[in-house]
Amino acid sequence: RGSAIKNGEGVPYRMAGSHTDITDRKQAEEALQSQSRLQRLLMEISSTYINLPLDRLDETIRSSLGELGEFVGADRVYLFDYDYNKQVSVNTHEWCAEGIPPQIEDLQEVPFSMTREWLEVHRKGEAMYIPDVNALSPSDSLRAVLEPQGIKSLLAVPMMDGDDCLGFVGFDSVRRRHSY
Repeated sequence: RGSAIKNGEGVPYRMAGSHTDITDRKQAEEALQSQSRLQRLLMEISSTYINLPLDRLDETIRSSLGELGEFVGADRVYLFDYDYNKQVSVNTHEWCAEGIPPQIEDLQEVPFSMTREWLEVHRKGEAMYIPDVNALSPSDSLRAVLEPQGIKSLLAVPMMDGDDCLGFVGFDSVRRRHSY
């Protein structure tokens, strides 16, 4: 807020007033807008599955993963099911951005022993977030799984049915590290 102070001839020579830093308010507004866009996207995606013919299910799931991936800026998005009887996780569906190699064929029946920490976090209903895979210890079993896939950052959100963890939705950043 301010106004120009003018001399006797009406020519401005100084500004007088005050200013307020509205950075926090703008960031809160942007976060709220982003949350609203995500809610709209999730509602659109969920309505897609009402009365969906089973022969279109896999194609529709991949399309939904792509919409989520583009929304959050991920390079690869996938679904994993936990098979507690076999003690493995299975990649059931995957979407990749253009130029990103798929990993679905190489990630079938991943033993729980390779991702024990991951499973423990998910069973609590919590997400696994790794902002920088290279920051993990070179001996870390998660790094041994993620690094060969070119993953730089990752977010894995559990799929819960009440207190039971059925699997997870994963978001990979391959081209660059990404803050989820």
